[in-house]
Amino acid sequence: MKKRTIIIILGIWIAIVPVLGLPNVWKNRTVSVSAIVLVWLAYSRKVASTPANISASATKKSSTETSTSN
Repeated sequence: MKKRTIIIILGIWIAIVPVLGLPNVWKNRTVSVSAIVLVWLAYSRKVASTPANISASATKKSSTETSTSN
């Protein structure tokens, strides 16, 4: 599954959990863990799409292509 899909599903999950009727301890832990995972996924997606990372990966690809072609 793509990160974007997982982020959307986690967002919906976090919106639904409070109305499921779970005990408060379970609800709090479930929402907390889900929110931490959601933030981590969103951050890792943001970092992966920054121009510096994109140009760095392009540089790595071009350097490996030139070294393998020799």
